Amino acid sequence: MNKYLILMLALAMVACKKNDDSKSSDEQLAPSASYKVIQKEELSESQKEEIKQIGGKFTNMPGAHLLIKDDKESNESKAAHQKEISKMSGLKKQIFDNLSEKCSTAISRPETEESSEEPGSKSNQTKSEVISGDSCPMGYFGTDNTEITTISSNMKELEAEYKKKQDAKVFDKLKKTFLYKMDSENETQVKTEDLQSQVGFKKSKTTAVGEGKSTYMKGASSSRYKMNGEIVVETLVGPTVKMNVMMDSLSSEGQKPDSYAEITMTYPSSSSTIQRFQKQDGEVKLYLNGQAVTEEQLKEIFGDMNFSN
Repeated sequence: MNKYLILMLALAMVACKKNDDSKSSDEQLAPSASYKVIQKEELSESQKEEIKQIGGKFTNMPGAHLLIKDDKESNESKAAHQKEISKMSGLKKQIFDNLSEKCSTAISRPETEESSEEPGSKSNQTKSEVISGDSCPMGYFGTDNTEITTISSNMKELEAEYKKKQDAKVFDKLKKTFLYKMDSENETQVKTEDLQSQVGFKKSKTTAVGEGKSTYMKGASSSRYKMNGEIVVETLVGPTVKMNVMMDSLSSEGQKPDSYAEITMTYPSSSSTIQRFQKQDGEVKLYLNGQAVTEEQLKEIFGDMNFSN
């Protein structure tokens, strides 16, 4: 259930600054400077208590990305997931170990053609993930679809130049730009009463869409990525909790990302908006309904979400 909560707060695209004077104003303005602090009514103590009572256990459910082993996952991603697992303790670690032992996982990736260097060419990448099993106390099914479109590339010109000069350094001048669009959907069902009582919900559904633009030039890539998502949780105590997620990321190769992330959670008597601003110098600022807060203050209300990365 919390896969996209973590993704929203942790995702940073590898990128570098472009030297293209024709960039749009959207690309010129970094995400941390593109958004304003949202002012809302401060949560009362009774509203904070309601959030704790209804959603305080949500983060006890390990993300599906930690349970499903992906052979094609990058070493960097594997290391990040292992670090996340190593930080688990108490009930969350017990739940993770129990699910790892009793559940089967599977990944399906239909073979797809790589996007060509021809402008206008497209490629589609699809992935399906499943967690199941007769003794598994949960069920999970998720799909991710990505469409990549080549906008421009000078590869053909460089190949022709290489044939004449037989000098591989000509490819140092490679420049190509592509767009990508992503949509994903996943659903988690908690099947046993024991696990329901431990995580505080029966069912959750996440939908997300994203798009980005990347340029590869002089051996480095430049990218801007935006994502919007919605999470609907059928809680154990009755009311449905809705979470709306938004992320905007711009980063430079070898540097920290400049990013903005926002999540609004709607409970029966309150609406909470958490905002996270990160600049390339590493400075991170967190806000709850317009008030500056620390990670520990957020965890006190919403549980052990990953607000810092």
